[in-house]
Amino acid sequence: MSIILGIIKNNKIYLSADTKLTKIDDPQEFIDGYNKLFTFGLDDNNYIFGTAGDAAECSVFVEILSKYPFSIPENYRQIAFMEEMQKILLNNGLKNVFLLFGCIENSKLTLYLINSVSMQSTQQEDSLVILPPAGTEQNIEQYSKDFFICNKDLRNNDILCYMEKFQQFVGDKSEYKYINDDFNHKVLSINGDVIEPEYSKKGYKVR
Repeated sequence: MSIILGIIKNNKIYLSADTKLTKIDDPQEFIDGYNKLFTFGLDDNNYIFGTAGDAAECSVFVEILSKYPFSIPENYRQIAFMEEMQKILLNNGLKNVFLLFGCIENSKLTLYLINSVSMQSTQQEDSLVILPPAGTEQNIEQYSKDFFICNKDLRNNDILCYMEKFQQFVGDKSEYKYINDDFNHKVLSINGDVIEPEYSKKGYKVR
């Protein structure tokens, strides 16, 4: 099961994802070091994004995206790109894929949460956006509040550590007994630079 977090903080967007690909029918079978975060460049704009949901459908989406013939309108805006992402999901029947995109829109860092039928965005500083594992969707807001109360200082002082610990906290509550302590992350700064470590927390070269 996937769990991906995004947050806007200190003029940066941070994305953190687990690196475990787990089989739904047998959660004890999994692949470590699996990449769920990507970077995409278009018309001098960098995007970072995470994919969650059905693993086969996520793979199809990433493959389509790598070959997609984008046509850039004259007054190009990031929302047009996000709408194109949604169209890819809809037109290819990818109903079980969820995307969390980070980009710079109108000189502001923006997070987009997208699936084939809905799209939400935020530019609010310190806003945490979550793609949770199965079985936690109904309670994710309460889990976030509970965790924040106990870890407020960590959120202010070490945001990546906070995100990873929160991922473990939520993952432990998944109906599939999702447990993982390996993560990778990407960071998009307000000037468009992307930081993407080559190795995950446990030292896997994510694939």
